[in-house]
Amino acid sequence: MAFWTVAISCIAAAEGHFMNYQLAYVAALLVSMAWTMQVLRYFVYVTVAKLAHAQLIYGVRMPGGAVEALCGTMTGPAFGDICMGAMAVPVNSAVRGFARAMKTATAGNDEFIFSGRGCCLSISEKMLGRANRWGFVHVGARGKAFCVASRDVWSLFILRGIAKLVDSDLTGSFCFLSSVATGALASLVSGSWALAMDKEQKELVLPVAIYSFLIGYYMCRMMIAWPQACVAVYHVAYAENPQNPQLGTLIPDHLRELQALAADQPSRDVGSSDQIDDL
Repeated sequence: MAFWTVAISCIAAAEGHFMNYQLAYVAALLVSMAWTMQVLRYFVYVTVAKLAHAQLIYGVRMPGGAVEALCGTMTGPAFGDICMGAMAVPVNSAVRGFARAMKTATAGNDEFIFSGRGCCLSISEKMLGRANRWGFVHVGARGKAFCVASRDVWSLFILRGIAKLVDSDLTGSFCFLSSVATGALASLVSGSWALAMDKEQKELVLPVAIYSFLIGYYMCRMMIAWPQACVAVYHVAYAENPQNPQLGTLIPDHLRELQALAADQPSRDVGSSDQIDDL
């Protein structure tokens, strides 16, 4: 982050012919920073997943602990899969988020303007089965390739009937909102500092605030990757062995709640349609 900040500062202070390519250099640096921080984030994710998987599945702690897991992830073949997954998973998440937003916005409308909704949902479902963050658990624990691990893990989720439960997990949303809050705090502090240091250069306050937000956001995402990894390992461990006594009854209880809600939904729909007919 220190090198990246120096690079951004040099571009902002550049003059002459270099100014013609300023936006291109800034865009390249932003993409580079985003991918690098995603790699570091999933590096932490895979390391924690390797430790947690051994604890939940086999009931043992890895010899050497976190240091051994860290070195194994760094020097092993998993690092290449992490680099590839760091590109695929964010794209998948963006497509899936867009598809969900479109589904919510259309609310069942079949007009031509919303005809791309089904296509978006189909693409997101196919991508989820081939590139998802739960696959990183098998990348670290089983040494599988990322695409193979993602496909195997999602097939296990479907086989055990917990795909809907896993997809509705709020851990990712919690980590995202925490990172946004951290980025906003960093942006507020840095923007106020830049304004206080040089009130005549107000046009620099906005870029400083934006860059600080991105730095705070990605740093927080990297630091809180461990709870998301632990929850993912919990889901994968249940899919591998639902009878594992170390997992408790949390997932079965939640599955029963989802089934009860699904059974209650048709009766609600009938009641609402009767009310509409009466009106």
